[in-house]
Amino acid sequence: MSMTQWSMLSGAIFCTLILFLIIKKTGNLEKTDIGILLGIFVTGSGIPKGLFICYFCFTKYEQLKPTELVGYEKEIFLAGLALLAASAVTIWGAVKQYTTVKDG
Repeated sequence: MSMTQWSMLSGAIFCTLILFLIIKKTGNLEKTDIGILLGIFVTGSGIPKGLFICYFCFTKYEQLKPTELVGYEKEIFLAGLALLAASAVTIWGAVKQYTTVKDG
Protein backbone atom coordinates (compact mmCIF):
# COMPACT_ATOMS: atom_id res chain seq x y z
CA MET A 1 0.00 0.00 0.00
CA SER A 2 1.14 3.54 -0.67
CA MET A 3 1.46 6.24 1.99
CA THR A 4 -1.73 7.88 0.69
CA GLN A 5 -3.66 4.63 1.04
CA TRP A 6 -2.32 4.05 4.56
CA SER A 7 -3.25 7.63 5.50
CA MET A 8 -6.78 7.32 4.16
CA LEU A 9 -7.26 3.96 5.87
CA SER A 10 -5.99 5.30 9.18
CA GLY A 11 -8.19 8.40 8.94
CA ALA A 12 -11.25 6.28 8.10
CA ILE A 13 -10.62 3.91 11.01
CA PHE A 14 -10.33 6.71 13.57
CA CYS A 15 -13.29 8.56 12.06
CA THR A 16 -15.41 5.41 12.26
CA LEU A 17 -14.33 4.83 15.87
CA ILE A 18 -15.36 8.35 16.92
CA LEU A 19 -18.60 8.10 14.91
CA PHE A 20 -19.44 4.90 16.80
CA LEU A 21 -18.68 6.60 20.14
CA ILE A 22 -20.80 9.65 19.24
CA ILE A 23 -23.79 7.52 18.27
CA LYS A 24 -23.36 5.30 21.34
CA LYS A 25 -23.26 8.26 23.72
CA THR A 26 -25.83 10.63 22.18
CA GLY A 27 -27.98 8.28 20.12
CA ASN A 28 -27.91 10.53 17.06
CA LEU A 29 -25.59 12.55 14.85
CA GLU A 30 -25.83 16.34 14.85
CA LYS A 31 -24.43 18.96 12.47
CA THR A 32 -21.70 19.93 14.95
CA ASP A 33 -20.42 16.35 15.00
CA ILE A 34 -19.52 16.53 11.31
CA GLY A 35 -16.75 19.05 12.04
CA ILE A 36 -15.37 16.83 14.79
CA LEU A 37 -15.39 13.83 12.46
CA LEU A 38 -13.63 15.80 9.73
CA GLY A 39 -10.95 16.89 12.20
CA ILE A 40 -10.50 13.33 13.42
CA PHE A 41 -10.18 12.08 9.83
CA VAL A 42 -7.48 14.64 9.04
CA THR A 43 -5.70 13.96 12.33
CA GLY A 44 -5.92 10.20 11.95
CA SER A 45 -4.58 10.37 8.43
CA GLY A 46 -1.47 12.11 9.81
CA ILE A 47 -0.41 9.15 11.94
CA PRO A 48 1.18 7.07 9.12
CA LYS A 49 2.95 10.20 7.87
CA GLY A 50 4.35 10.88 11.33
CA LEU A 51 5.57 7.32 11.62
CA PHE A 52 7.24 7.58 8.21
CA ILE A 53 8.95 10.84 9.13
CA CYS A 54 10.24 9.28 12.36
CA TYR A 55 11.54 6.30 10.39
CA PHE A 56 13.24 8.61 7.90
CA CYS A 57 16.07 9.44 10.30
CA PHE A 58 17.07 5.75 10.38
CA THR A 59 17.64 5.58 6.62
CA LYS A 60 21.12 5.02 5.27
CA TYR A 61 23.38 7.91 4.41
CA GLU A 62 23.34 6.99 0.71
CA GLN A 63 19.58 7.49 0.63
CA LEU A 64 19.79 10.91 2.30
CA LYS A 65 22.63 12.31 0.20
CA PRO A 66 20.53 13.09 -2.94
CA THR A 67 17.93 14.93 -0.82
CA GLU A 68 20.43 17.25 0.91
CA LEU A 69 18.88 16.40 4.28
CA VAL A 70 22.08 14.97 5.73
CA GLY A 71 22.65 16.42 9.17
CA TYR A 72 18.98 17.20 9.82
CA GLU A 73 17.99 13.71 10.97
CA LYS A 74 17.28 14.81 14.55
CA GLU A 75 15.04 17.68 13.46
CA ILE A 76 13.20 15.44 11.00
CA PHE A 77 12.64 12.85 13.73
CA LEU A 78 11.33 15.52 16.12
CA ALA A 79 8.95 16.80 13.44
CA GLY A 80 7.58 13.27 13.09
CA LEU A 81 7.19 13.00 16.86
CA ALA A 82 5.40 16.35 16.97
CA LEU A 83 2.96 15.17 14.30
CA LEU A 84 2.34 11.92 16.19
CA ALA A 85 1.87 13.75 19.49
CA ALA A 86 -0.58 16.25 17.99
CA SER A 87 -2.55 13.43 16.39
CA ALA A 88 -2.61 11.37 19.57
CA VAL A 89 -3.73 14.29 21.74
CA THR A 90 -6.53 15.25 19.34
CA ILE A 91 -7.84 11.72 18.99
CA TRP A 92 -7.54 11.05 22.73
CA GLY A 93 -9.47 14.26 23.47
CA ALA A 94 -12.32 13.17 21.21
CA VAL A 95 -12.38 9.69 22.71
CA LYS A 96 -12.41 11.13 26.21
CA GLN A 97 -15.16 13.61 25.30
CA TYR A 98 -17.47 10.88 24.06
CA THR A 99 -16.71 8.25 26.68
CA THR A 100 -16.80 10.39 29.83
CA VAL A 101 -20.00 10.42 31.86
CA LYS A 102 -20.84 13.86 33.27
CA ASP A 103 -21.77 14.14 36.92
CA GLY A 104 -25.01 15.80 37.54
